[in-house]
Amino acid sequence: MRVLLRAFAVVAATLAPSIAAAQGPAPIVAIVDFQQVVRESAALSTVRAQVETLRKTHEADALNSERRLRELDQALARDRETLDAASFDTKRREFEREFVAARNAVQARQQRMEQAYNNAMREIERKIVTVTSDIARTQNINIVFGRNAIVIAETNYDISEQVLRRLDAELPSVTVQIAQN
Repeated sequence: MRVLLRAFAVVAATLAPSIAAAQGPAPIVAIVDFQQVVRESAALSTVRAQVETLRKTHEADALNSERRLRELDQALARDRETLDAASFDTKRREFEREFVAARNAVQARQQRMEQAYNNAMREIERKIVTVTSDIARTQNINIVFGRNAIVIAETNYDISEQVLRRLDAELPSVTVQIAQN
């Protein structure tokens, strides 16, 4: 029995280094709070400012369109007294077409604004992944977890501030580009 245990110990001692080598390097882990990095980034601030300006312009255009339609509606109401039924019906259909066209234009612009915002956000997110990957490579980190996947961790594993500083340096702003009709 002792001989068998000794033989097992010799085999285990001989194989242990090769088993450890086969398992690969020890994991070097980091954590990034992606939502915090996005939220605190300079690029997001520029996106928000541009979207707010676009929203105000869109709102002013929509109000002008609404005012114009209200004036047309009032004119149509006045014309009701003086026009015959066929002429009035023609003007009413014309007004309805303009109303639908205005509503569609407002909705289309809103959709283009949302798409432009989403595109800008994707650009920021792609850059965060690139920056995180570069930091991981330079610091020999082989596993990066998102903060939302971690329950408990020491703060020295968190590289969010590094990612944020590098992101702000490499992508200080993003242009929100609205596609034309």
